[in-house]
Amino acid sequence: MIRLDLPMAACLAAISIPVPAMAQRINCPSELARLPNGEVPRPMPSIVSYTVTPSRPPADQNEARRWQSAPNEATVIGGHATIGALVITINLSDAVGRECDWPVQLVDTARSDLAARGVNGELEELALPRRGWILGSIGTAQLVWTIPTRLVAREKRLTRLAIRMGERGTLHPITVILQPPPPPVVTLQPIGSMIEVRASSAMPLNAEMPSQDREVTFTLSPPSIGTWVGGRSSGAVATTVFEDNFTPSRSSARLQPGVNTTTSPAQVTVRFGGHSIAVPLPIPAGAPPPPPPAAASACSPAPVFSARPGRVHIGIGNTGKGPCSAMMARFAPGGSAAMAVKELVAGSRPPAVGKSAPPPTFGRIAIADGWQGEFPVAPSATILPTARFSLTLTPDKGGAPFSFAYVPSAAELAILRSKGAP
Repeated sequence: MIRLDLPMAACLAAISIPVPAMAQRINCPSELARLPNGEVPRPMPSIVSYTVTPSRPPADQNEARRWQSAPNEATVIGGHATIGALVITINLSDAVGRECDWPVQLVDTARSDLAARGVNGELEELALPRRGWILGSIGTAQLVWTIPTRLVAREKRLTRLAIRMGERGTLHPITVILQPPPPPVVTLQPIGSMIEVRASSAMPLNAEMPSQDREVTFTLSPPSIGTWVGGRSSGAVATTVFEDNFTPSRSSARLQPGVNTTTSPAQVTVRFGGHSIAVPLPIPAGAPPPPPPAAASACSPAPVFSARPGRVHIGIGNTGKGPCSAMMARFAPGGSAAMAVKELVAGSRPPAVGKSAPPPTFGRIAIADGWQGEFPVAPSATILPTARFSLTLTPDKGGAPFSFAYVPSAAELAILRSKGAP
């Protein structure tokens, strides 16, 4: 028996092979009644028998007996790189010539009424080209077809699939049961002042799956306890994908902790493949995370916040004994998810004149001789009594970022809400 495992690109290339022209040259079997040269081709062979099994041996004799009792049904873990594929073994009425190519198709029997709308039906669950599959020349009456599957979030039973020879061959139904993956393993890793939340896949993933199958989401609760750094994030949610350059596959997101001002414990929820795993974060309620230890001679930025009508003024000095390198400043709302304050990066708007003003585009500031700047906040009606702001200074030359919080008093809130001169 010869096993044939064609990659996607090879299959698509095989579809373009001019089978009628080859048949005309060497009289290969064809569905055509007559070839262009007037010759009557050999008839297309039929499928005598076939079986569907997972791409692994049975675990024991009981499983082997179950496979034999249901030869046209297989259960696999969707998206698994090694045991998540289907193996369809097809016995034909006539041997396949080595010089001929044979169209063996996998179809959705309910697709005729869906094709006009471009719906691919149950075939979407398999890593297949949209228009069937062509097997290459193997010179035998038995074909072995390996088909990788996609990941599913819950068990799916595909009952409309069928195989056939050519466009007009008899449909032979198969049943495929896709099971979800095992839950990922979630760990926390401190990196400087940040926390890396890491999810490791409990199984090797099929490399042919689309990227959306590999997505992992990280959700903070409460949403104000920190900020995601890097990756694709929106508020309390960060989205990444499993990467194959690690074994096992890994996906991670970095969190810059803030202040947990609620009585609820801080946690992050990781979701993948239908699983939802909540992991507690080491951020105690009511207190900020302890600052990283700093050398006595290190740079020590010291910001002073003050309220102006519609703006927050910030003056930054250096109280450390060592010089400060240029830094990226990030000023954002924090502590109140309902606050509609636009997040700004230093330099995105011209700051107030100071001793050392930041460049107007890159958001970097030099505080060796002191720096002053102002950031506009939201319209007055949207500044809530619980408003609080965060300032993060990240050194250009590396090292842990510096984080500060500004909680306006009632009097400062009144100034921020006022409509004084800009």
